[in-house]
Amino acid sequence: MGKKGLIFILGALFVLGLSGWGRRKQTGIAGQVNGWDKCFKGSWMHKPAISGKREEIKLLVKGRKFRINDNLICDGKTIYEIDKRNKEVRIFDIKGWRNLPFWHMPLKLSPFGEAQKTKEATVAGRSAELYEIRGKYQGAEVFLSYWVDKKEKVLLKKQHIIGPRDDPLLKEFYECKAIEFDPALSEKNFTCTIPSGYLEIKTHYLSSNLLDNKF
Repeated sequence: MGKKGLIFILGALFVLGLSGWGRRKQTGIAGQVNGWDKCFKGSWMHKPAISGKREEIKLLVKGRKFRINDNLICDGKTIYEIDKRNKEVRIFDIKGWRNLPFWHMPLKLSPFGEAQKTKEATVAGRSAELYEIRGKYQGAEVFLSYWVDKKEKVLLKKQHIIGPRDDPLLKEFYECKAIEFDPALSEKNFTCTIPSGYLEIKTHYLSSNLLDNKF
């Protein structure tokens, strides 16, 4: 990819990230998906837009509490981001938090509007409804797709493509590989015990893209 192509992609990511959650009332399918009233555990595959290196994500969710890959833990009030390499724990108060975790979807993305239902599909053995946002950014096609569990209204897969679908400039996705709804989850799953010798850092922002997703 040339320098001009990379600049375009970074610019597109910036523009698409402007919408976020905001402080608007959540309605429609996004409001159903983003509700903090769900309980599930599962595994997802993530292919980032830039590096393209796939990674597996283990996720537990119980209402406003969640745990991701044993290094992102939320007890409902505080998020702990554990950095084992540097022996640090970043501590973030979620009061007023408006970012977009990867298992949620935006209300709408400027300038493209809200996602529209197009068809039904199957993801991780579950019946799902596909919602799509389509448009153009600086002449390039933009496709954003969201597969929502038909019964539980949990986001099972989402995909972001800029450029032609068969030869995109950018392609990123999160895809559920296995999921269990209403499992028996212990409160210990959402309790962070900071290891001895780790530096505790109180912060006003999170560095993880899994908790600040742009689509």
